[in-house]
Amino acid sequence: DWGPQALQLMMSSVDCNGANLGIAKDTGVTDLKGLKGKRIAYSFDLGYMQVVRHCNQYCRFCSNPSSGYMLDLETAKLQIDDFVARGYFGIILTGGEPSLSDLIPEISRYAVANGLHVRMITNGSRITPALARELFQAGMVEISVSVDYVDPARHDAHRGCPGAHRQAL
Repeated sequence: DWGPQALQLMMSSVDCNGANLGIAKDTGVTDLKGLKGKRIAYSFDLGYMQVVRHCNQYCRFCSNPSSGYMLDLETAKLQIDDFVARGYFGIILTGGEPSLSDLIPEISRYAVANGLHVRMITNGSRITPALARELFQAGMVEISVSVDYVDPARHDAHRGCPGAHRQAL
């Protein structure tokens, strides 16, 4: 049954360029039944903020060279102000591993206070119930935890980190 949850999922699904074909927010559509075979274009502009360049895993696929770079709060605010001025829908916090920065709650609060939708892509290794609660209270609406394989041994080998699968779940 394609109900409101499926509609919300489709509306929040975007590709890495910040665009997708789906349902426009302003169509007034409340279910997907009348849209079979139709494509309605919409675009949500999403800004990517690389919070850190380092990571606590060693993924085989990663092409992001590790460095000591860490986004400071003032620079993050300038980037957020720029995204707002450009009319962006939201931001995606990335890295390296973004949860290695203690500034994530502050960055999220500032972005939300300025009208942005905030998401984070993480390997999940540092997401504790306390941190999840703090991020939620800061206004973060989505945390995407990367799980490469259902099989723990394959996932851990792919991530170059024993126990990565368990941490992600």
